[in-house]
Amino acid sequence: MTQRTKAERYQQDLKAASPGKMWNYGRSFQVHLEVTGVEATTYYILIDRSDITNFPHPIEGPIIIDRIVLNAEEPTAGVFEINFGVIVENDGTNGTVHNFIGRLNDTNPHDMICDPPAGINLEIASSKPVWVLTNIIDADNVIWKNDETLTSPAGAATPPGVGDLVMSVVEVSGAGVFDFSVLVEYSIG
Repeated sequence: MTQRTKAERYQQDLKAASPGKMWNYGRSFQVHLEVTGVEATTYYILIDRSDITNFPHPIEGPIIIDRIVLNAEEPTAGVFEINFGVIVENDGTNGTVHNFIGRLNDTNPHDMICDPPAGINLEIASSKPVWVLTNIIDADNVIWKNDETLTSPAGAATPPGVGDLVMSVVEVSGAGVFDFSVLVEYSIG
């Protein structure tokens, strides 16, 4: 499968759109998660690939990240690391995430915008991302097992699954508290 540019995906979506149907907005979607009072290492699911009821996307094709906007306020103390990744495998015991974006949030408020021209394709094959190469891997972590439930924009009971976009907030040092807001714009390849 070849990765298409935003313009190519837009043209394909226009061709596939059914004229006159107001619900058909193409394949561009948004999720937003805001969390206050983060005190310790915490994990979130930003996009549940298999949930087409709560997340407004079709089931076919991989997630393509078009934009991530993160606003993390200054922690009261301590240092936190914020990572974005994709679940590449999981079962009832544990799971593995390949992180592709990381950000250290220490003593200053931070805004981060990731806006890649062609998007980041999160297609998974043979328990590896097809379009992303990273050595920042969270392997065999019980938090990513498929019978765990994590907070997501859809609520607090979202189970992790292969192909999901996830976010980890890791307390590196200190005992601080901070707030963050993350907006993800995505499409389906």
